[in-house]
Amino acid sequence: MPNSPTQPPQRKTFTGVARRSTRRSVKVIDFIAKYVITIGGIGVTVFFAAIILFLFSVVVPLFRSAEVTKRISVDIPASTQPTTGPVAKPVAIEIEESLKSLWLLDTVGNLTTFRVDGAEIVSSQSLSTDQPVTAVGNSHGVVAIGRADGTVKLGSIKFESAFVDGVPDVMESLNRGETVEYDGGVAINFGGSQQ
Repeated sequence: MPNSPTQPPQRKTFTGVARRSTRRSVKVIDFIAKYVITIGGIGVTVFFAAIILFLFSVVVPLFRSAEVTKRISVDIPASTQPTTGPVAKPVAIEIEESLKSLWLLDTVGNLTTFRVDGAEIVSSQSLSTDQPVTAVGNSHGVVAIGRADGTVKLGSIKFESAFVDGVPDVMESLNRGETVEYDGGVAINFGGSQQ
């Protein structure tokens, strides 16, 4: 018999198929995937915790006492009161979003509109001229006026905004943010080409 190097006998596997070796590229991909998945899992956990903390920070103040801060103070001029009859007391008031005008409804049924700058009366009208007012209710501008004959007047009081075409003479000298009484309302200079 010729001389040949002896090879160890090959062992047979349980399944009868020889085991293959893993390629280097697969090992590299497995290594990278392991860390990407780990970092991704940690990232999801961190972001989930951040969402919980954010929700907690938003919800906790709901259980605290409310705080009110003063933004504007206006002295409203006293309207002319009749010497006889009921004394008018304010029951509803609303200020316009830019804080430049407001309306006031009193117990007699008078609706008065004011320009906040200068506290001047822009307009005043009675909402119940034929019957004395016995009750007034207001919820965000939705008004109910109860009258002596048992009837109730319902309505809404709101501000309407519109841009003025051209600049009227009365508004020529206004600086940005200043107001003036104009055409039964309050005109505001917002700056730019429109007043």
